[in-house]
Amino acid sequence: MNYKRICPIHGIYTKETKEGGCPHCKKTSTRQYDKNYRNQENDTFYHSREWKRVRGLQLSKYPLCAMCSHPANIVDHIVEIKDGGAKLSLSNLQSLCTACHNQKTSDQKQQRGGGIKSLKSQSPTTELTHIFSQSSISRGRVDE
Repeated sequence: MNYKRICPIHGIYTKETKEGGCPHCKKTSTRQYDKNYRNQENDTFYHSREWKRVRGLQLSKYPLCAMCSHPANIVDHIVEIKDGGAKLSLSNLQSLCTACHNQKTSDQKQQRGGGIKSLKSQSPTTELTHIFSQSSISRGRVDE
């Protein structure tokens, strides 16, 4: 079954699954993020065989988010690498879902004096963050 979607930039496109967004926007945003924001040394590390092996091991050993127990899809360094945290030590890694990882990153940026204000005090629960981040309404979907 094909699903029609609307992208505010690229218009209507068709996908075979309900998951994912506009393929053109994804490529553009990833390319811009990699070029302008990602540390190239870290980029090399996160594409290395060692990291992929350790990441897979962490997610297979701890498949649920350490903060909310939802399914995890991100392996996070407890002590950031730039703060002296071990890159490949399992004791410095935790499995997180996207919503909790984004909240943790936002809190850390705020503590460093950068980034936007934390939404923790404004949102009633992390559960709502999960609901809205996985909502088809928030992703501009139009199902037929």
